[in-house]
Amino acid sequence: MQREDSQVNTPKKPRALFQPSNTCVRIMASPIEAKAAYHSLLDLLVCSTDKSSLHALINSLEFPNNTSENLSEDEDIAFFHALNNSINARTRHLLINFRNTSGIRELNSLIMETVRFTEYYPVLPSENDYPDNANVLHGLGLDNESELSNVLQNIILALNAVGLGVCFLPAPPDTIVIFLYRLIDEEKIDHLVCRTGLGLGSTH
Repeated sequence: MQREDSQVNTPKKPRALFQPSNTCVRIMASPIEAKAAYHSLLDLLVCSTDKSSLHALINSLEFPNNTSENLSEDEDIAFFHALNNSINARTRHLLINFRNTSGIRELNSLIMETVRFTEYYPVLPSENDYPDNANVLHGLGLDNESELSNVLQNIILALNAVGLGVCFLPAPPDTIVIFLYRLIDEEKIDHLVCRTGLGLGSTH
């Protein structure tokens, strides 16, 4: 069922999580603890994908040093990149990967497919609202108070308007990785991302 605009007020600034960030301090964890955090995090992500096989995928992957009591930052990042690659080989609509040169229509399509079978129906900004050939980083730097481009700010605001947030995760150069979550789960999401080892101090 579509949410009424009156039920969720559009915030003045986009609500999103950025990892690593000052609010998410990396928590040292064992492989078992880190995987448990990934399982809990997966349960909270908004997507139209069947998650049962993805839980099995998390269990099947191993950390570089699976006997380590406390994982290093490099091990945490290596596991996340392996997980991200494995998930994206199955679906592009859970962990959304796109290039910083991607077009607005491409990102909009990925997001709309991600929420396709959910109760969320965001009205995303059209590529027609921007100059020809504008990409997702169009307008970056115009707002000195934000690290987001004008395009990404407007997309996040559109998602916020229906009760969804966006989490940005560590990614290789020229790549952006995000997932969608319910704003009411934001505090839980932030804590769980910390427990995966992707908090402040992680390297790309």
